[in-house]
Amino acid sequence: MSFRLPPIHVVEQAYEVRTDVPREEITDKMLENEVKKQAMSVGDSFMVKCFASGYDHGEGTGVSLYKAPYEVTEKKSLFRTRNPDSAAPQSGIETEYRVERTGEWYAFAAGREIEEAERLIAACAVTDPPKLSRNRKWNPGRKIHEIWLGDEIIFESSDMVVAKGVEAGGPIPVPA
Repeated sequence: MSFRLPPIHVVEQAYEVRTDVPREEITDKMLENEVKKQAMSVGDSFMVKCFASGYDHGEGTGVSLYKAPYEVTEKKSLFRTRNPDSAAPQSGIETEYRVERTGEWYAFAAGREIEEAERLIAACAVTDPPKLSRNRKWNPGRKIHEIWLGDEIIFESSDMVVAKGVEAGGPIPVPA
């Protein structure tokens, strides 16, 4: 009696950077710091995932908006000595990394909905709303000052000082 084992597939575990920082604000320096924390090597790839602002870092749950693949392209190790003239110089190895995005940003369903909403808002936005100024006119027949906003009377008063204040943008007095 012989047993056949199914073929073994080794799946490389890809590292993920999960953040609620908008994708436009993610910099290479931020990602290089993450790569440094994980001590990755040249050629290692990782995925950057952007979540909605309610992302829970503790549980790792949230609404995925975008993702993009990145790769470590360069790694430099430098030996540095601090305070070489002191009695106890400090020396150590500092490692610098360079990362590069290897693919385009992919928008999940929620990300596409946000992009569509932003596009619609931009299309409907009024660039410069008409600016209406308050104008004061004397009505000699009624012997009152009228304050006009556009083509509508918004305030009337026989007191010129009060009318000038309303014309200048002041509050409209409430009758007692």
